[in-house]
Amino acid sequence: MPDIRAYGKNARLIAGIETTWGTAGTPTTFRQLSVENFDPGLAIPKKEQLVIGNGPELQSGSTYTDGQELSPSFTAVIGVFDCLPIFRMAMGTPVTTGTTTLTHVFNSATDLPEGYTLEGGQTNISPAVYQLIAGFKVSNLAIDLSPEGVMKAKLSGRAKAYSESGTSIRSTPTTYTAGRYLNKNFKLKRAGTDLANVQSFSMNYSTGLETGRLLDGSGTIGFADAGIDRCTGRITLRFTADSQLYNDALAETASAFSLVGTTPINAGYSLTFDWARLLLEPISDPVEAAGGVMRSFNFVAERVSGGDLMKVTVINNTAAANI
Repeated sequence: MPDIRAYGKNARLIAGIETTWGTAGTPTTFRQLSVENFDPGLAIPKKEQLVIGNGPELQSGSTYTDGQELSPSFTAVIGVFDCLPIFRMAMGTPVTTGTTTLTHVFNSATDLPEGYTLEGGQTNISPAVYQLIAGFKVSNLAIDLSPEGVMKAKLSGRAKAYSESGTSIRSTPTTYTAGRYLNKNFKLKRAGTDLANVQSFSMNYSTGLETGRLLDGSGTIGFADAGIDRCTGRITLRFTADSQLYNDALAETASAFSLVGTTPINAGYSLTFDWARLLLEPISDPVEAAGGVMRSFNFVAERVSGGDLMKVTVINNTAAANI
């Protein structure tokens, strides 16, 4: 029996790549995403244009709107297989090699997709309500890793158009085999060597997305162009006698770092983030009461000549056509 109100437990989020930005993607391209939450980010702000001579109260006809503002965001649970569309949204189409076991390499220098259509489905009410968001492009991909839990990524961006319907654009989207990357199975490496005593790692990858309206009569944003990629973050470790990172920061020495995750699903499957150059910035190390002392470093990534700011490598058995 349908519920009176919508519940998150029955909601779903699907995504399909677009051929033309802002025009809903072909239904067969839609994949179901594994998400923890989803916000369409819809706003239609009211503005006022006041004129004098009409007394102390707001006159009828003084309010107006410039149109929809759409800033969707969602938190994805990074899986062994369903992480692929997440990284494609943020970093473009990967280079895929291999036969049975496939290697998918996402490079930050790759152009973003033309756009994605997102559909949030409230399926437990009657009639169902499907929230269609066209022209979604990612502005930020953020990861916050601690020793416990599963890997998650928060994606946020801008989109062109929002509508609601009682019919889904794809009632049976492609789904992926379950399988999660656990935080405990990740290691942070500097120049190929494991770093000891790492407590947490956070990273924010920005596509430098620039959006704006045009004088085209639509009332929606007229362009969404990727700018200059940036990647920043923070590494937090237990304060020990190991001064390698401190020395790097002090000498302004850039090093290659990688974050490598494995999975018990298959010994050959993995998820790896690579940065050819990370520059570290030491920050204050407060001593608070009698507890252990932590040492933290902010970082900024730089692109190397002929290389990438950031590279993400996914190894699994998912065909390129199913990303």
